[in-house]
Amino acid sequence: MPRRVIIILAVLAIAGAGFAWWYTHQSTGTGEFVLYGNVDLRQTDLAFNDSGRISAVLVQEGDTVKEGQVLARIDTSRLTPQIAQAEAQVAAMKAALDKLKNGSRPEEIAQAKANVAAAKADADNARAQNQRLTSLITSPGGRASVTERDLDTTKAALDSAEARLAVSERALDLSVAGPRAEDIAQADAQMKGTEAQLALLKQQLKDADLVAPVAGVVRSRLMEPGEITSPQRPVFSLAVVDPKWVRAYASEPDLARSDRA
Repeated sequence: MPRRVIIILAVLAIAGAGFAWWYTHQSTGTGEFVLYGNVDLRQTDLAFNDSGRISAVLVQEGDTVKEGQVLARIDTSRLTPQIAQAEAQVAAMKAALDKLKNGSRPEEIAQAKANVAAAKADADNARAQNQRLTSLITSPGGRASVTERDLDTTKAALDSAEARLAVSERALDLSVAGPRAEDIAQADAQMKGTEAQLALLKQQLKDADLVAPVAGVVRSRLMEPGEITSPQRPVFSLAVVDPKWVRAYASEPDLARSDRA
């Protein structure tokens, strides 16, 4: 009888152990089991793209910030006048370029023609005066009334009048022909260079705001207003909370269960 009791107790012990193993190692039907580990947060250090004096720091350590939120600013009192100057230069260059592309106005061509006519009249008058004195000095009776100095003066006046006529005619030709293609191309290139400089200044103005690239939590506030910042000096250390990464540890039997889940 005692032997039978011992056997029954042994069977019950084995069955209990088997049930305990099954209870702790088999699925409850939901496919879930508990893992233990750590939640890892990515971190990013934020710095300005340019150097400058910090004018404002807008968040504190522990603050939750949104993507695109302005966190700090640097002083732009010197940058703003430079932008205004560059904008004025671009406007002036664009007006000059438009003037070259449009060519001479009809009024300008008419003015050039009038200048040619006036210069031609002066040249004809000077030529006639010179010819009259030349005729007098070659005639027997007129030589006494005309000196070599008078003749030289009229010759110089004729040369000057003819030179002014040539200049006026050249100016008329240029007015009719309009600006050269090379001059237009040069003016266009100069304007584009100034526009590029203006775009750079505007980007520097935009970069004067330090913006959160992602949503997160401010872990460290590393600089304060009045300090000089640079691209090598972070202003904030930001913890990225979304998405979250979990580092968990599972036993070997749980690995097999996870494959079946």
